[in-house]
Amino acid sequence: MAGTQDPARRNRAAGLLISAAAVALALTHAALPTVPIDWVTVALIVIALLPWAAPLFKTIELGPGGVKLETRLRKVQEHLHRETLRVEELANRVERVEGVVFSGRVTPQLANELSEALHSFQDFLASLGFAVGPFPQIHVGDSAVDAAEYDAGNNRVTVGVAVAGDPDVVCKSYIHQVMFDAVAGSRFDSGPLRALESGLSDYFVCSHGGNPRLGHRSGAVWSARDGPDHPYIRALDHHRGFNDLAPDATSWDIGEVWGAAFWELRELLGQSTADRALAAAWKGLGDAAPGDPIDRFIKLLEQLAGTGALTVKEVLRRRGADIVGPL
Repeated sequence: MAGTQDPARRNRAAGLLISAAAVALALTHAALPTVPIDWVTVALIVIALLPWAAPLFKTIELGPGGVKLETRLRKVQEHLHRETLRVEELANRVERVEGVVFSGRVTPQLANELSEALHSFQDFLASLGFAVGPFPQIHVGDSAVDAAEYDAGNNRVTVGVAVAGDPDVVCKSYIHQVMFDAVAGSRFDSGPLRALESGLSDYFVCSHGGNPRLGHRSGAVWSARDGPDHPYIRALDHHRGFNDLAPDATSWDIGEVWGAAFWELRELLGQSTADRALAAAWKGLGDAAPGDPIDRFIKLLEQLAGTGALTVKEVLRRRGADIVGPL
């Protein structure tokens, strides 16, 4: 509207009038021969500048002691910087723990560490095409428990406080449900299939961490339980084959050989090729194709390895995989 004036223009106009009046008073005051230039003159000059500099000051004190100006801009900037850092820290902390529920003997620091590890591991699995689903509840149990157990019915991992600070232990329990969901309908009452899943689970945890020793951060606990030669849950950097196992070897023992074979493929083919081929071959077992699942897995792995197909065949043959599945 024509009669409506911009507030900013009104403020500028008022500022000009105040400044002009203050400067005039200051000059008149200084021109009087009987009146020396004192704090009053200075105050009037400050008033002249005030409309332009006011946004930069928090307080102005005029008096015999002089003129005191406290800068506002610097304090505001410092305050905003501190608050920005606090908000960023809070946002990061909430993001890391979002979706993960903890209970039992857990400290805030442990909760943050495990949450960060689980989020990182979940992102890794998702990048391989796994449907990761919700995080399990993490319950830190009695110190006498030196392992972790996964309760599929309640989507809950119970881990002993003695090893709760080792992300490998929690991730190893968490990945089982991800693996089971990827091949829904498969018969996991089959010993060979359980052994294959165990070895793959070990492998993915180790590959994500870049260390073939699963649970190495809790080495003191495993050494106290199993002896100084076993400062880890599992070792994938060995050359044992299926032929070296006892006739009554458990799925756990067979799985360790599978895991070692996969780790060898990782070293020969590269992490990215090995990770993606193994993940895709496992997910390929979820279809309704008939036949032995181990045989199907191996054939899929060879196909998905591309130019590394001969390497896959050679590594598995040398490990004696024909014992658990035809080549």
